[in-house]
Amino acid sequence: MLSYGTGSRTNPDAGVRRLQQQLKTIYPDIVVDGIFRGETKKYVIKYQKSKGLAPDGVVGPLTNGALSADRASAVDPAAAGARTVGLPSPL
Repeated sequence: MLSYGTGSRTNPDAGVRRLQQQLKTIYPDIVVDGIFRGETKKYVIKYQKSKGLAPDGVVGPLTNGALSADRASAVDPAAAGARTVGLPSPL
């Protein structure tokens, strides 16, 4: 679980950095520094609201699951329910 206060200037957290990098694909203004502070919490809450999750600013199992699903759908459009349309067969 990631929450406010994880990571510091002298000891940035790799998990927070990954979270920030993922959020940056949605919210380009977020700073990726490995420190979970006000800005990161603000964007986590914004993301949680967009997914209908409790906007508590904590990246627990539900928020992490939603982020994982978004990551999977970005890599594999079929995971997001996208349909692939085949080309017509040559005559």
